Order: sequence, then structure tokens, then C-alpha cells
Amino acid sequence: MDWQWAMYSIDQKEKVASPTVEKLLAKYKSNGTADKVWNYVMSDFKRIEGAESMTE
Repeated sequence: MDWQWAMYSIDQKEKVASPTVEKLLAKYKSNGTADKVWNYVMSDFKRIEGAESMTE
């Protein structure tokens, strides 16, 4: 499946993240870090649950 990334940047009080945080998240998205984190999390789901997502 081809995923389109959406990152929500809010804190525990639902306040929008600072421009510094937004810049850092954009860097993570552009340099592949976001994909690496997603793949790591999904591999753990697959290892634990035997499926990549709850929709399979």
C-alpha cells in the first residue's frame, strides 16, 4: 500500500507544535526517518500480532 504521510503535531494539551518542531518533523519526513520509524513499528506489529495492520 502506498501511504501518504500526515503528521499531527500537538502536545498533551492539544496545543499546536512550535515552528521549530514543525521544521524538525519536516526534516524527518524528507530524509526518510519517518518511513524508517513507520517500518520499525509495523515490523513489531507483524512480529507480535502476525499481521501488518488491523485491516488485514
